[in-house]
Amino acid sequence: MATMNPSEFLAVAGVFFQATLALLFLSLARRSQMREAAYVAAGFGLWALVQLAMVFGLAGSPPGLLAAACWMPVTVLGIAALGSRLLRAQRQLSWQLSQQRSVAEQAMAQARASEARLAELAQQLQQRQAQWQEAQKALAEAREQAQVASRAKSEFLANMSHEIRTPMNAMQGLINLALRSRLDSRQRGYLNRARAAADTLLLIINDILDFSKIEAGKLVLEHRPFLLVQVLDKLQAAIGASAQDKGLTLKMDVPEDLPPVLVGDALRLEQVLVNLCANAVKFTARGEVRVAVRCTQQDSSGEVPNCTLVFAVHDTGVGIQPAQAERLFQPFDQLDPSSTRQHGGTGLGLAICKQLVALMGGKIGVQSKPGEGSEFSFDARLQVGTAEHASVLVQQREATAASQSTDPAAVPAMLRGKRVLLVEDNESNQIVAGDLLREYAGMEVQLARDGKEALACLRDHHFDLVLMDVQMPVMDGYQATALIRREARHQALPIIAMTAHALPSDRHKSLAVGMNDYVTKPFDPAQLFQVLVRWLAPRPVAASAPAMRPPPALPSPAAASLRTSSTAALPPDGDNTEEAVSFALGLQRCLSQRDLYRKVVQRFVSVHAEQPAQLAAALAREAWREAAALAHDLISTAGTIGAEGLSQTARALEQALNAGEATRWAALQATLALQHARVMQALTRYLDDQAAPHR
Repeated sequence: MATMNPSEFLAVAGVFFQATLALLFLSLARRSQMREAAYVAAGFGLWALVQLAMVFGLAGSPPGLLAAACWMPVTVLGIAALGSRLLRAQRQLSWQLSQQRSVAEQAMAQARASEARLAELAQQLQQRQAQWQEAQKALAEAREQAQVASRAKSEFLANMSHEIRTPMNAMQGLINLALRSRLDSRQRGYLNRARAAADTLLLIINDILDFSKIEAGKLVLEHRPFLLVQVLDKLQAAIGASAQDKGLTLKMDVPEDLPPVLVGDALRLEQVLVNLCANAVKFTARGEVRVAVRCTQQDSSGEVPNCTLVFAVHDTGVGIQPAQAERLFQPFDQLDPSSTRQHGGTGLGLAICKQLVALMGGKIGVQSKPGEGSEFSFDARLQVGTAEHASVLVQQREATAASQSTDPAAVPAMLRGKRVLLVEDNESNQIVAGDLLREYAGMEVQLARDGKEALACLRDHHFDLVLMDVQMPVMDGYQATALIRREARHQALPIIAMTAHALPSDRHKSLAVGMNDYVTKPFDPAQLFQVLVRWLAPRPVAASAPAMRPPPALPSPAAASLRTSSTAALPPDGDNTEEAVSFALGLQRCLSQRDLYRKVVQRFVSVHAEQPAQLAAALAREAWREAAALAHDLISTAGTIGAEGLSQTARALEQALNAGEATRWAALQATLALQHARVMQALTRYLDDQAAPHR
């Protein structure tokens, strides 16, 4: 076999290389559908044939000559066309790249704009968040201010209720005392007018305070058993005299089949009836006023029997125009401006009645014809009481009668022999409470001066009830009560708080630690005995769970008249017109026991003579707690002797000290010192008069 020389080998290799290029360009032409690439592939293919012919000696043959003649132009044309196509492709690619670059730049510009917008939105969001936080802060501050204002209003109402009614009751009592003395007809007429004016003023005060409490949503009805006949008796006592003075007949239409014992707020029910009957008497010149009661619905199927009572007050007075009846129950609204001058009134009575009736689950309305009279009616949803309730009510009536009498035999028998633990650090209160319970009620009293001593007494002895002062040294009443309630054997032991403040916060705090009830200092004998009977009498329900009684309701005219009559029973003693001290009020708080009152006065003079100086020294040393304790001590002791002005100033100073209101301290301390000096002067004169031979 002949071998190839190198030139032949290179020629063969060139053939394969050219054939490979032809195939590559042919494949490119098929994939991209480029005719130019096909031309180039054909040129390279022809060139491969030429080289193949040269290898095999076919260069001079016709195929060889034809291939040699065609390959060059075909190849050149293919390469030129391919170059042109590549240039066009490059230009198109450049244009596309420029377009894409433009699109990219626009996208970048949009991105930068979006980023700027996002930054702006983020800044706005931060501003809105800051504004929202400021608004939330302002809202929280406004809410806190509203709560502070609400608390201040509640405290103001509670303080004003006490501060206004106490001197008003004292005024009524002193007027009644003066009416029992020897007077000529002109003096008696003056005093009768003064008493009528005082009664009217007290009614107006009650209306304003009631409306304020209802408007603030602070008025809560009591839920206690009561005798319906007792409510109607009080109504008769409150309205009968004024009806008789005008020559009117007051009739009661009460069927015998009514439930005798009901559960609800007797004082508020009486208040509505007294208001409606007082209006009926006021606007009736002749004829009658009739009160009718009907039971329209009674349900005994449930766990708690209940009934719906309808009360109607009919008169034969002037009547009401239909247009006037539509605005009759609006506050501060008088039907005729002339009626204010002729009959008086605030225009609040019927508005208060409407709100009270709504709280009782009923509605109030009126039917009237001008010149023929009017009929006001309302319904009230009440629970039906039980026989056990009736037993407790009898005991309470005995306690009320006892508080208005100086006869020890009038004290309910169930109180005698009961063991009471008196926890009190104030010596004046120890004397008053101890003597009332021990000497007057016949109870066994053991004294503890603070909560720690009370716990020791309860460990060693059995007691039926605990009277617990809430503010004491060593251990206060709240801490002591919480510790007492931890022991299972003391879960049902009645614990009664004794406090100089009757605010809702004090009552809620007492309830939270486990106390059952409260009495305010200085002691009101009627309230003290009623609370004792309430918790020492047989209970219609289990007493194991402490239950604070609701806040005391504002007194109705009938209740006020009962309290006044108790004061009126006191004989003159000392200088009752002394401005600094109301001796009539002090005697009333000692249940008309002159020896007991004299003992309390002597104790006050001997123990509290230097108290203003001690208080001033504590303020100078910035001993705020000591100063507050000294002021607190004066609240009840001064109130017990009848020094209401000094007691209220001490209360205001204690509150200012506890609240950190430093701007008020100096003025209140100066006022207290001045009032204290006047009280000491009045008490010294009283003791001198008592020691005089003619006494």
